[in-house]
Amino acid sequence: MSLNIASIGETDHGGAGLSSLKLHDQFRRQGFNSKFYVNRKTCSDPDVIEMPTMKNRPKELSFAVGLFQPDTPKALYKSIPFTTGLSITCPEFLNAVFDSADVILLRWASVAISDFVIGQWSRTGKPIVWCLSDMAPITGGCHYSMGCGGYQESCSSCPALSINDRTTERTLQRRLELWENITFVAPSKWLEECVRKSLIGRRNHVEYIRTGAELDVFKPHDKSSCRKEFGIDPNLTTIFCGSASAREYRKGFSHLPALVDRLNSSELGDYQLIVVGSQSEDLRSLNCKVKTMGLVKDRSRLARIYSAADIALLPYLEDNLPNVALEAIACGAPVASFAIGGLPDVILPGINGTLATPFDVDELATRLVECVKANHSRFKIRDWATRNIDINTQGSHYASLFSHLLQAANQHSR
Repeated sequence: MSLNIASIGETDHGGAGLSSLKLHDQFRRQGFNSKFYVNRKTCSDPDVIEMPTMKNRPKELSFAVGLFQPDTPKALYKSIPFTTGLSITCPEFLNAVFDSADVILLRWASVAISDFVIGQWSRTGKPIVWCLSDMAPITGGCHYSMGCGGYQESCSSCPALSINDRTTERTLQRRLELWENITFVAPSKWLEECVRKSLIGRRNHVEYIRTGAELDVFKPHDKSSCRKEFGIDPNLTTIFCGSASAREYRKGFSHLPALVDRLNSSELGDYQLIVVGSQSEDLRSLNCKVKTMGLVKDRSRLARIYSAADIALLPYLEDNLPNVALEAIACGAPVASFAIGGLPDVILPGINGTLATPFDVDELATRLVECVKANHSRFKIRDWATRNIDINTQGSHYASLFSHLLQAANQHSR
């Protein structure tokens, strides 16, 4: 099947960007004509195309126009951006992209494309598919609701905004009025449930296609060799801990001091944390041995870091289905986390990791120690990854979805 796929997102790096990039590459491997349009390009791929802004306005304005940060004293919302539904991407360029594509695949696109353009496209009959990286497209703007159910009703009285601020309510109402026919794809069962409960999702088609991992990149390496490469003591239990930003509140790194205290008094013995991510140096004050790796962009190097670890610790408070969990499992490392978001989709206690009650720090520490001592087979963890999170399978599911939507659109136009 000859198919022109236009993916649209903010950038080609970071969690959502890398997920978009690897699926775009998978489409090409399947023989499709795939283009990935972004606001900010960092890679050398000629099929990743940076989009121009209106009247050549500076790229720096994109975030200023498309996102805002609530001025709130509540720590819960301090690191969660809100979308405005506005964008400075050149609309003429976007419409040319739309005209040349058979299918539009929206990714983390809340800054790259406005609510108004999406509304215009959604009324044409051409398949519009939105692969969700977070909750932003189904709310009044927040990327994660942190337990708030306002997006299911009206997004009025937003707990992150001042009492008289109706920004989120107006944004949700605008989307309800503009958007007509969008297929939302949820990469996790948790997000699928959120979409189905939402005012926007209830009016549109919803699919579940789990995010995949590049198993040819993220694969087990010899643990001893990897530890020697990174200067890791072979006699220490090694715990991987990572995120794009260690300062982001919902990543749960604020729990690390308490977790370290529990581990220090446990039967784990001598251990070390390997921390990957920007601002990881902030964690050097923890009461344990810490090796900070900074932000690691080389994915082969990252696979070797996972392989050097005995276990990956993800104390996240709310997340969809983070790449770090998939990548660690693909490298044969078990994962310990709270049972939140999409993590229960891929972490199976007794097979490839362990889950604790949110947000019971004592239980998470206990479960981590038990998991390390269980010494799960890296071969079996990798085997589970091969059968369940191969990006080839994800790409095939998308191809089937696109084919179905195109057939339905053609029948409707007759």
